[in-house]
Amino acid sequence: MDNDRSDLVRQGEEALEKRNWKEAIYFFGQASLIKNTFDINKKIVASLLKIGKFDDAVDQASIYYGRYLENDVDAKFLFQILMDANEFLMTYQFLEIVKEDEYTILSDDEISRISDQLEECERAFISDHQKDIENQEKELMSLVTMQAGIQASKIRNMKYLPINNFLDVSQNLLLNPYLHPLFKNEIIENLVKLKLNKQYTISFFGEIREFNPFKLKTLLFSPEYTNAREIMSKKLANYDDYEANLMINEFLLYISMSYPFIGEIIDDIDFWIDIYLKRYNQDYIEPTKKNEKIVMWLDRYSKLLETFEN
Repeated sequence: MDNDRSDLVRQGEEALEKRNWKEAIYFFGQASLIKNTFDINKKIVASLLKIGKFDDAVDQASIYYGRYLENDVDAKFLFQILMDANEFLMTYQFLEIVKEDEYTILSDDEISRISDQLEECERAFISDHQKDIENQEKELMSLVTMQAGIQASKIRNMKYLPINNFLDVSQNLLLNPYLHPLFKNEIIENLVKLKLNKQYTISFFGEIREFNPFKLKTLLFSPEYTNAREIMSKKLANYDDYEANLMINEFLLYISMSYPFIGEIIDDIDFWIDIYLKRYNQDYIEPTKKNEKIVMWLDRYSKLLETFEN
């Protein structure tokens, strides 16, 4: 197996020397199926860029995002990959990562040059694709009239909008009372990754509320979300694994629909799980004010989840 992989890598290197990018992609790709490495990944990505497959290059690079941020050369290569693919949103998000104190891979001058290059890329993109941008924004404004799968795809494709257009559309979508909370979550998490320290307005279960992305963690790193799986696993130890996983995943979706106000709504995660399990098992729930409030939220989430799945 190792000899086969070595032969494939050798043939990939020969293809690179001959500037035969498609063959290089093939041979390195086959080698990566046996054992992938960061070095092979970079060569596949570089070859994909040479033949203009920018989105595929980003997909390949995503396997090793952390490694690309370990030194200045690879980090600058990653930024080039993202800008070539017009991945404006992700480029800005990675810029915020390398600005953090624990990252010293890029100097302030290098970060400034990348920022200038990014703004230049955006200006060129806007100049060449103004009509496409307008059409994309128009479609996003009528998002709730589309099927859930199409909505999800169009929200993901917001990453190709220039950053100011992305921010404007995001605010408008967050204010739409008919957009499902699970779709709003993706928008909010992207704002969090941009480390934006400003107030955003959101239509949240019939109320107009405000939140600051800078003060939030992404959903998977919120304490309620990370603790819920562990607590539920212990409480469901006597349940069938399949049923237990269904219940855990459903409750995690309920937590997701509380974002960005999880801590305010789910103020006692252990107690919430107890009420959830009683409701699931159709056990008696004492009609106290606290219990009724939790049941109200659980009913809301259950109905919303049904509409999302249908």
